[in-house]
Amino acid sequence: MKLNLKYSLGIFKRGLFGIIQNNFEKVPDILQEVKKYSIGKSAGGLEINLFELEGGPKKILFIGGTHGNEVGTVKLARNLANWLWFEKKNFPNQSSYIVPCLNPDGFAIARKNPNYFGGGKIGRFNGNSVDLNRNFPVPSFKSESFWYRGKNYEESEKVYCGSNGSSESETQALIKLICENEIKIIYSFHNAGGDVISNSNSFAKEIGKIYAQNSGFRLLGPECNYNRDFSGWMGEWCDLQDIAYIEIEGSTRWGSDWKKQKKAIEASLKYIKNSN
Repeated sequence: MKLNLKYSLGIFKRGLFGIIQNNFEKVPDILQEVKKYSIGKSAGGLEINLFELEGGPKKILFIGGTHGNEVGTVKLARNLANWLWFEKKNFPNQSSYIVPCLNPDGFAIARKNPNYFGGGKIGRFNGNSVDLNRNFPVPSFKSESFWYRGKNYEESEKVYCGSNGSSESETQALIKLICENEIKIIYSFHNAGGDVISNSNSFAKEIGKIYAQNSGFRLLGPECNYNRDFSGWMGEWCDLQDIAYIEIEGSTRWGSDWKKQKKAIEASLKYIKNSN
């Protein structure tokens, strides 16, 4: 009884904060000076936009909105794109690619129905009801997997991963972007676990360590996903491509989390800049 009450109060508290964040946090539009392209369309026919800051040979991709219900990640990506524009002189050897919202179908649904007091679960999937972070072409792929959530990811819910790996137009567009531009470092923003998860790539583990130290988030290794029934994960696909991949679980579903994560982003990018 006490545990159920505590859980319900936690949901209620997060919902109240969500209402405040979603309605009163000022989130900028991305500056017109940042080059904008479409990399394809979603299952529902919406544009998937890319913002590019050309620079040096170290190519880094930042992804928000893989799960449409994680609306705060889209806000974070907008803040990030503008910050990178103003800070580009400090990262002359870096080219940045920002996809603020990989899943515009789910994001549009989540914006209409934020589900504040239900954990913000509505809008996670794309227009075909596919979990895009379970849709990559990897040996582990299965059409059904699980969405783990809650404290220490103890809750689970079965999800649809698609008919096959990269069955979805969003996944196809992202893979094409990565391969054509030979991107070797990826930040994928999610929420709201307060964790940093790297894939097996040794460089990713170092980036993840710095990110965790500067954000206060818990650092987890790839085994947290590989040891579960977790199919079609982007981190596994990146392992096969020798790409350093970190997945950041922010601290809030609806807020940008920018103040909490800005320091970690800057510190990790400085580490990348100074690496061989």
